[in-house]
Amino acid sequence: MILVVLGSSLFFIACKEELNNVGKDLSGEQFDLLYKEFTLPSRVIIDSVNTSGVGLLAGTYVDPEFGTVTSVAYAEFVGTVGRDISSDKFIFDSLKVSLRLNSYCYGENSNIPIIFSIHELTEEIPDASLITNFTDVGYNLEPLGQASYTLDKEEHEALTTDVLLTIDLTDSYFQRIQDSLRVIQNDISKHSTLAISPETGFYGFAILANGDNVVGINTTSAMSIIYHTLEDGIHKDTTSYTYSFSNTRYNRITSDRSGTAIADAVPNTPFLPENNMRYFQSGTGVSTELDFALFLEFFKDIPNVVFNSVGISLGEIKETESFSAPDALAMEQSDENSLTSPLEVSSTELPFVISDNVLQQELLLTIESENYGVYLGLPTSYFQFITNEQVERSTVILRPSDNNNSAINGYTVDRFVIHQDSIKLKVYYTLPK
Repeated sequence: MILVVLGSSLFFIACKEELNNVGKDLSGEQFDLLYKEFTLPSRVIIDSVNTSGVGLLAGTYVDPEFGTVTSVAYAEFVGTVGRDISSDKFIFDSLKVSLRLNSYCYGENSNIPIIFSIHELTEEIPDASLITNFTDVGYNLEPLGQASYTLDKEEHEALTTDVLLTIDLTDSYFQRIQDSLRVIQNDISKHSTLAISPETGFYGFAILANGDNVVGINTTSAMSIIYHTLEDGIHKDTTSYTYSFSNTRYNRITSDRSGTAIADAVPNTPFLPENNMRYFQSGTGVSTELDFALFLEFFKDIPNVVFNSVGISLGEIKETESFSAPDALAMEQSDENSLTSPLEVSSTELPFVISDNVLQQELLLTIESENYGVYLGLPTSYFQFITNEQVERSTVILRPSDNNNSAINGYTVDRFVIHQDSIKLKVYYTLPK
């Protein structure tokens, strides 16, 4: 898969509707500096995305454009390697989960209490390479514990430290934990890490939340055994042993789009909404495919063309208090089936790729006025390359750049909708006279 992440140098000259000749002298030779603007054909694509190994999201919200969006967080846990709390000198007192809510939330601001519930997984989380936002791992419907949090959207988004929710787990689950630990008491080849793991039937948790927001959960959340020690039969001290959420974690993010303009869209099949709008949402696989056929047709018979700048522009993007747009977009080469696929060229050198087919730069959201912005980027080397190589067909899927929010270390469900005619390709190029 070639992932082309678009330029962060955000320089555009004023848009023009027609090709203009604005001659320019370069290095003592005469050249013409020319401009051409294309409105790019596009279509909505719904695909799956890998949501493993990142920050967690739990909750649900109703979106007038995207329907009801729900995220369930899944995580295994892992203990401290080499530490053993299985002997009789450790007296177990209680079992808790500490959920650390970060500042991310998405949805309406209604101040309705959100109930977070912990559910035991009944099967193991698959390998990360097999996980998508649709992956469904079984869990017990009866919660192990619950806690309530009343979310004020403005205050929550302004958080500088995590909100800590402490959830007591059921006595029956705690007893199973104790029993598993006692089994290894006389086996020095084992320790507490092995006692509470998928190998002994403890597969981890599913974290659900009701209410009207999807909320971010930091990966520093953990399960803790509270215990005290005895010395000569006397209570010595109280402490805890922590099982951290491991890297085996993911978000199952699904949408019920009934009644929306994209209700009839099916995965990996181009879809043209009747309202002529184009849709993008992080975490759910809703994206838009762009077709560069007009560009290729225009330049295919023009020799010696040098592109000064080729920019993609999407806008205007309107954000609201409830529904903000992703910070960045990425571009992935696609094939005739609208699946991500390598660019079909003979050359092995791709100047727009630095490693593993990825560019470090991105197409960034630039705020131009209150609540309005545009996405801008300059993938000039890409368009120079496909012109030089005389590529006959080039389509790309433009999708929210997941994992782009370092403040919350993970995915979002941020989204936006734009009109198809606002997707522009703006080309400044030079020809010898």
